[in-house]
Amino acid sequence: MVRVLQRLRADRGERAREFGPVEARRRAVPRRARVRVHAGAQLGVRGCGAAGRDRGRVGLPLPPLRAAHFPPINEGEPTTAKALWDVLTRQQYGKPPVWERQATLWAQLGMWFQYFSWQWGRDFPRNIQYGLAVLFGAVGLLGAVRHWLADRRRAIAMTVLMATFTLLLIFYLNFKYGYSWDADKQLAREVRERDYFFIASFALWGVWGRDGARDPHGVDQRGPRAPRARRPPPLAARDAGARTRAHPAVGESSHRLAQG
Repeated sequence: MVRVLQRLRADRGERAREFGPVEARRRAVPRRARVRVHAGAQLGVRGCGAAGRDRGRVGLPLPPLRAAHFPPINEGEPTTAKALWDVLTRQQYGKPPVWERQATLWAQLGMWFQYFSWQWGRDFPRNIQYGLAVLFGAVGLLGAVRHWLADRRRAIAMTVLMATFTLLLIFYLNFKYGYSWDADKQLAREVRERDYFFIASFALWGVWGRDGARDPHGVDQRGPRAPRARRPPPLAARDAGARTRAHPAVGESSHRLAQG
């Protein structure tokens, strides 16, 4: 029991030494500023609950509100406007401007296709990986064509979304050469594979792949989806209709009574 108490006391001392600088920085912030941050956080939470349509805009002020409390994990510490801008523009990664490519654009597009091929056979030999990627890519392209023929308005939105999560994202992220790209060459490389940045584009292509693999007779004018079966009328309505057809006079008398 004494050893347990001693261990707990030692852990408490380690935590105090660990969070001591954090607490000192928190106390260095004027109390009035902490009150404003706390009130702003409450207002932001209430705004999230009251207006769900503004969720995307409410998320932007959260990093500085959280950083002002100096939590133990506070990367970038966006407590000022400049620090917030540095976090949003990823200055902590030392990225050059987007027009100064860290790898050739063709290589960056090729790395995206490499990551795309991993989704359909990561542990298969390379030839099988690429074969499955080409097959699934063709099925997705067929689904895109069907989408455009069935519903051009939604197809435009889907195409813009797909282009954003592929071409524009590749251009904006401006990655170095992948960890496994031309492994026999001496190139400036990322510290790990970056395939997880493009998971949204792979999922979107999967939507088109579903439509490409679907029976073409299941595509109607509203878009690439199967038509819904008509629901049968309720049993009471069918019985009333049958009685009306069998005895028209009864139906007419019932209609007159309802009007009277």
